[in-house]
Amino acid sequence: MSLQQRLHLSFEVARFSIPVREAPNVLTLKLEVFYCANEYSARWPPTTRCGDVDALWRVTMSLPVLTTERLTLREATLEDGPTLQAYQSRPENWQLQAVEPEEYADGERIARYLQYRGSGDARRIYAFVARRTATDDVIGETGISRVGPEIFELGFSVDPRHWGFGFAREMARSARDFSFDALMAHRVTAAVAMENVACCRVLETIGMTREGTSRDCIKAQGRWWSEHQYAILATDVRT
Repeated sequence: MSLQQRLHLSFEVARFSIPVREAPNVLTLKLEVFYCANEYSARWPPTTRCGDVDALWRVTMSLPVLTTERLTLREATLEDGPTLQAYQSRPENWQLQAVEPEEYADGERIARYLQYRGSGDARRIYAFVARRTATDDVIGETGISRVGPEIFELGFSVDPRHWGFGFAREMARSARDFSFDALMAHRVTAAVAMENVACCRVLETIGMTREGTSRDCIKAQGRWWSEHQYAILATDVRT
């Protein structure tokens, strides 16, 4: 116990986040948690890591704020829906992905995420919206999905207006580190259409290995798509 420091954390928790009978609306919970660190910040990563580093979202569904050199990543909210839909429904965004355009035209995607993301150890999906810190402009979205014990799948998208500036690399690297350092992943994977050369380059830049190609594995947009399969292990070198 001498290594542990008692921290008093205040979290704004919406009524859909955790079942609290005492208050039907938004409330502030005063929580006392023990954390093996000399210092804790709501921003990720903490200055020191040890033990159960995901204490924050074990007691509430709120995710930490992730930061990179130029970006701030916060969990997706209903307010982000229209902005994300506006760029994701553009042809240049989906034409190199094995998806149907109608998937991005659906305005209920964020609502379904909030409903089905899960909680605590059973949480399945973690979605972050990336904004440029200097301007607060939405740059894109990155997400991590639990696909098995200690195995997660990484995905990301960038508004076409912000292509070519290295933002995808920052987002993907941040999501990768969150998977390993917070969710204690052993393996992080990604599947990318063969035609999406830029996305493949991003994954290789952050240290992911192309392990093979799934041929004609998805039918979308009236044709069959083949996808390269990428992965990185907790023991691999991160770049």
